[in-house]
Amino acid sequence: MAIGDNFDTRTIKAFDWAQFAHDCALRPRLVAGELERMAIVCRDAVPIVSQAISNESPDLDILLKVKDRICEQCEQALRAAPETKLVDHSLFAR
Repeated sequence: MAIGDNFDTRTIKAFDWAQFAHDCALRPRLVAGELERMAIVCRDAVPIVSQAISNESPDLDILLKVKDRICEQCEQALRAAPETKLVDHSLFAR
């Protein structure tokens, strides 16, 4: 699934989230707030979930890679959220 026109989770920026808001007829402030809320919830759950999984899984290398990627995406979302509200929405006029 794309955010805006971006399918690469490693490169999603505020512009993509603003375009997503426009395409879904949502206020950018709502999208930014929800993005921030979800990123915080996910980031805070990572240690708990990774501990539970590490008790069940012998492959800690993969677990650490997944854990790091999730944390990177959460931080990326937290950086993009406040900037999403600042994108010039006239760029998306049809």
